[in-house]
Amino acid sequence: MDDKLPNSVFGAHAALGDICENVRRKWERRTGDKMLAEDIAQETALIALERFAGAGLQEPEKLAAFLHQTARYLHIGHVRRAQRHMLLPGERLEEMEGSQAGPEEEVCRHEMAQQLDVLVGALRTPRDRELLTRLLICQQQKHEVCDALELSASHFDRVCHRAKARAVMLAQTAHAGAASAH
Repeated sequence: MDDKLPNSVFGAHAALGDICENVRRKWERRTGDKMLAEDIAQETALIALERFAGAGLQEPEKLAAFLHQTARYLHIGHVRRAQRHMLLPGERLEEMEGSQAGPEEEVCRHEMAQQLDVLVGALRTPRDRELLTRLLICQQQKHEVCDALELSASHFDRVCHRAKARAVMLAQTAHAGAASAH
């Protein structure tokens, strides 16, 4: 044991795993989505570890309350993001944007499509590349992608969520690298 760190830090770290497992079970019961519950628990643990590494926890006895509240906020954020990106059944992205696009909008749309193609092509997992290519670039319907990849609808949702998360992380990493180069 490192003499430089107080025992309360080791106690908090030891309790973190147990509490995060409780968080995972709680959100799995609430949402009925095991993958979402795991994501919430993992993000909660990551936030807690970042907190320990930074400012620390002023009152270690309140660790459980801190983690449960953090998980609650993460779930609220997930729900808000899902609602913000929800399309009506049968609605395509082009229909939302309007069909009267000017030349500048067409150029921007073309450039964005190229960037999306590059991003999807840079994903390491072949399944992620195929799923996102079919869904975002070829704009196939969910049932078409499910049939082509032999996925159930619920499995598709989990696979798609993780593939999009990996694409976002890759884009953020690329953006951070480009920003630091300038």
